[in-house]
Amino acid sequence: MTSKEINEYVHKLKIIWYAENRPNIPEQVIPRKVYNCKKANSLTKAVMDTTKWLGGIADRRSSEGRYRAGESYKVGNTTHQGEGTWLPGVNKGIADIELAFPGRMIFVEIKIGADRQSDVQKQFQRKVEMSGNEYYIVKTFDDFIEQIVQLV
Repeated sequence: MTSKEINEYVHKLKIIWYAENRPNIPEQVIPRKVYNCKKANSLTKAVMDTTKWLGGIADRRSSEGRYRAGESYKVGNTTHQGEGTWLPGVNKGIADIELAFPGRMIFVEIKIGADRQSDVQKQFQRKVEMSGNEYYIVKTFDDFIEQIVQLV
């Protein structure tokens, strides 16, 4: 699908959802979103929004660490920031998105271009599949449609 087709597809799902769940809102005031699915962040948002409009639940997971700023101190009238530290993430290898549909839990890893799974991501995939849940690697919006939406 082209970006234009993706945007139209998701917007049509959104209009249907609003008609069923918020019938008092006129179609012409339902805001449009623009997705550029050549970037991981935008593809992730398109997957999450499509899941919502199909009646599922989507939750984005983060495995990055975070920066904790050092203590600030004053010297005269000037405030200085002490050296901070990097705290590593605790969810290493977890899938980017968790999707829930009635009776199904689906884990989705977004990979764009030459991006590949790390060894810890492969371990997480094995754990998910051994627990009887589903795990998919999505590189394009078409992958998402073919692998997941068709099954729901």
